[in-house]
This record gives sequence, structure tokens and C-alpha cells, in this order.
Amino acid sequence: MSWKIQIEGDEMYLEDLYNAFSTLHFDPKIYKDGENYYLEGSVFENLSDPKKVSSSVKTFLTFLPVVFNFKTERAIELLKVVAISYEDGKFKYVYDSEGNFSCRAPVGDIVLEIQNVVHDSAVGSLDLTQTSKDGQILGGLSTIESIISYLKTHSDSESLKNVAEYLKPSLENLLTFSFKFSDETPTKDIIEAESKYGKDIELAKWTTIRKIYETIRDDNYFRSTTYRTGLSFIEDIIGEETADNLYFTACNIQIHSTTTIKAKNYKKPKRIIAIFEAEKLISTLLSKYIEEKAKEIESS
Repeated sequence: MSWKIQIEGDEMYLEDLYNAFSTLHFDPKIYKDGENYYLEGSVFENLSDPKKVSSSVKTFLTFLPVVFNFKTERAIELLKVVAISYEDGKFKYVYDSEGNFSCRAPVGDIVLEIQNVVHDSAVGSLDLTQTSKDGQILGGLSTIESIISYLKTHSDSESLKNVAEYLKPSLENLLTFSFKFSDETPTKDIIEAESKYGKDIELAKWTTIRKIYETIRDDNYFRSTTYRTGLSFIEDIIGEETADNLYFTACNIQIHSTTTIKAKNYKKPKRIIAIFEAEKLISTLLSKYIEEKAKEIESS
């Protein structure tokens, strides 16, 4: 089934991806139709469930700006799935970003807005590209900016072939882990929460903050890292006292019943965290969590 996935995000980053992927004839491909950007690829054609398409593409888009050669030097907003569709020759079947059926129509796109989240992706200066005598790329091209810069000065067919061969293993590895992580509950929960984060009223935001916190805290992934626990990871990123204050502020605001709070053994925070501070802290944890999980991809 040939899925067409409309995506949005940082326009400069998407334009760089579009130029790189189209020049190097990558699969999946990122392309433009009018003012909109789309993702298509044979790797998604074996999927018959639009919900699986949604989760796999969201995972791919979440890791794309922060790992391997496709990360960016800038802090950018989260790449988002806007709509998913396919055509059977007569009709266009349109699904929302979650993979839920929206409508059947001959033409037109359905747009569903998702709140932007910023990836803090500062990676330092560009690496210099190293090549062998025959032009084979040996190293460098560590960011999307460096790839675009290289393509501007190396447009001959042999250079493009060498760049494509150099980058394809990273892209294939990223796709492999995108499918793996899209079925892994903690990462799936985080990506879903990140996509929805910021849309709801304040009380619902606190509910989401608490869920993100607990998902990271309880992720068994950290058993195989130097952190050993998700809580140790959280405390290392934002500090032990701040972590306690963030979590118990969320618990006390989300659950208003004093009886319920005592029954759940929730303690009062030493310092109440304001919602704007909580949003900043949870955004930091989201970004660092994704970077930590990306290490598994890059080390494979």
C-alpha cells in the first residue's frame, strides 16, 4: 500500500532534507507538492494499518534531527505527521496524524495541527569531510548542514554516488530502529505524549507532564546504562530536589482529593513548580531522553 504522509516542522530543516533526499534518490523520499512536504517510501508499503504507519513515521521523524548524519546544528521544532493518505484509483482515503480514518475524497488534504516542541540539537561545528584518493568518503558529513554544503560543491555523478553510499547505512539503521521503537511501549508513549504536549488546558498539561515523568522513570532501558534507573537519569538532568518538586507538584495539582493523595502516598513538594517552569523542565527531559535512546541506534 503506497502511503503518502504529509509532514510539517522547521521549514529550513525540511528544505535541507528535501534537497538532500531528492538529490541522492533516497528511499524513503521527502518531497514537496506545492507548499507542503511529504514522506513516502517502500519501507512503509508493507504496512496495512494506518496507525502503525503513524507510529513508525513519528518515531522516524523524532530521531531524524538528533542522530547520525541528519542531525541539525540548530534548535528546531518537532517534525510532525499532519495527515496520512493513500489512493486506490478512484478515491483518496485520508487519516489523521494518529492513523484514525477522517474521510474518503477524490482530492484535498486534511490538516490536523499538533503542538510544536523544540529539539535542542546544538551539535557544535561542522566536521570536515575526509575522502580517499578515489573520492570515497571516509568521514565527516555529520549534520544535514554539512551534507547540503558538500552537495553544492560536488554535483558530479561519482560524488553523489559516494555520498549516497556513505549515508545509506545510517538511514537504513535509523529506519530499522524506528520500527523497533514504534512497538516499544516507553518510547512510543513518550513520542505520543511529545506530539500532543501543550495542546490541552493547564490541568491536562499537568497530567501529561506526570505521565512523561513516570514513563521515563519506569523505562527499563536504563538498566543497561550507567544510570541504572530512569529516576537517576531524571535527577542527573534536572537535579534530585527539582525532580521531586516537579513530580509531586504534578501529583498534587492533578489529584485534588487530600484523601487520594494520602492513599497514594504522594508527599507535598518542598517548592511548588509553576506550570511555565514545569513545561521547560519536561521539554528538557523529553529532548535528553530522545538523545539517550538515540545512543542505542548510533552504537549499533
